[in-house]
Amino acid sequence: MSLKFRIVIFVLLTLWLFGIFYEWFIPVDHYLSITYPIIKRTYSLVCHQDSHKLIEFNNHKTLVCSRCTGIYIGAFLISLVFLFKVHFTLPSLKIFILVTLITLFDVLSTTFGLYDYTKIIAFTTGLFLGSIAFLYFYFGMKQFIDELNKDRI
Repeated sequence: MSLKFRIVIFVLLTLWLFGIFYEWFIPVDHYLSITYPIIKRTYSLVCHQDSHKLIEFNNHKTLVCSRCTGIYIGAFLISLVFLFKVHFTLPSLKIFILVTLITLFDVLSTTFGLYDYTKIIAFTTGLFLGSIAFLYFYFGMKQFIDELNKDRI
């Protein structure tokens, strides 16, 4: 896939990640508080935003839960690696299913009270899921673009 496309994906993920930590930047520039309600509402469309599941630093919270933060950071980190054109092969579907099942097990276990929710476990499962899911997204987009280009010829 072209460098331009990889840069676009990286920039979009960077902007999305910036939004997750939006509240953390308000002390740096108080004008950001003007758009804070809109940004918070935007992220509420992709995450439940339970306040006890948000990552907190200096009395400022992320706009998505620990698991979602892990998912987006995982995708961001892999997209950063892809900027340098490091060759990856698509992981086996078994790995994707395993990571998904581990994440699902954690969600269900905490939901049904088998153990208490911890931000570290939620973040870690999200990080793995986001990384693997990004690889599937990337290779899916690559295949789609290759097919579009083949149809043009």
